[in-house]
Amino acid sequence: MGVAGVGTDIIRVERIGRFIARWGEKGVARLFTAAEIAYCRRYSDPVVHFAGRFAAKEAVAKAIGTGMTEGVSFSTIEIASNNARAPLAILSGAALAAAKGRGIGKIHLSITHDGDYAVAFAVCEGSA
Repeated sequence: MGVAGVGTDIIRVERIGRFIARWGEKGVARLFTAAEIAYCRRYSDPVVHFAGRFAAKEAVAKAIGTGMTEGVSFSTIEIASNNARAPLAILSGAALAAAKGRGIGKIHLSITHDGDYAVAFAVCEGSA
């Protein structure tokens, strides 16, 4: 097993804030799963956490090698947390098929936010 793909993304937190202000819950539901929305809403500043998860979804799509094409979308990549609160990507539909088709077996993910920005980095492990 080796590195099968790498992806990174950076986003201004304020950009996600503007998106939420403009599109409301309908827009949030287009980008995030119910579990992601519940997770982010637990915090006093949920916009920061939405931005981190948005960047993570983009980073994972890039690491898989498709970006947001070939049916891979925000709804086919969910960002969750394991028991140690580390982020992990849960793939479904086209994202899962694309990852399997490229021999990807595991995705390592890191999310950070500081001030105006959220950044995510994903590394896919596999035989691709």
